[in-house]
Amino acid sequence: MPRPDPTGPARRFPFRFDPAFRLPLALLGVRPETAVVELAPDALVVRFGPWRLRTTPANIAGAELSGPYRWWRAIGPHLSLADGGATFGTSVAAGLCLRFAEPVPAL
Repeated sequence: MPRPDPTGPARRFPFRFDPAFRLPLALLGVRPETAVVELAPDALVVRFGPWRLRTTPANIAGAELSGPYRWWRAIGPHLSLADGGATFGTSVAAGLCLRFAEPVPAL
């Protein structure tokens, strides 16, 4: 994920929705207008329907593209008991895994 320009505006990145999962996700309050990643000079904010994740860009330790996924492991909000990580999934094709230096509450 690109580091924000300290003098520039926030950048917004929408989630890509698989058509088959739009209705089930909408029932959870997750729609294209309520699911976005915003990267600003002072904050990274992930909005996923009613769920939020907020941290500073300095806390991002790394990012990797991943996927494809099985739908039951990726679609919707998930908490990993193994590492405490959160998944916000709208597509089985691909995703972005962000690693944080310090844990961030999300779910």
